[in-house]
Amino acid sequence: MNGLTKPKRKRKARMIEIILYSIFGLFIIAMCMFMYDWYKDKEWRRNNPEEHNIMERKIKDDFSE
Repeated sequence: MNGLTKPKRKRKARMIEIILYSIFGLFIIAMCMFMYDWYKDKEWRRNNPEEHNIMERKIKDDFSE
C-alpha cells in the first residue's frame, strides 16, 4: 500500500457513516418541517375560528326554500 488509498474496510465504514448521517439529517429536516406546519396550522385555527369549524356546521341547502 502506498499510503494514498485507504483500506476497503475503512472506506466502507466511512460510506455507511455518511449514509447514516444523511438519513439522520433528512429526518431532522422532516421533523422541523412537520413541527413548523403544525405550529402554523395551530396559529391559523386560533386566528380563524369561524373558518376552522366549517366542516362541522350544517350546510344550508340553496334549494330548500
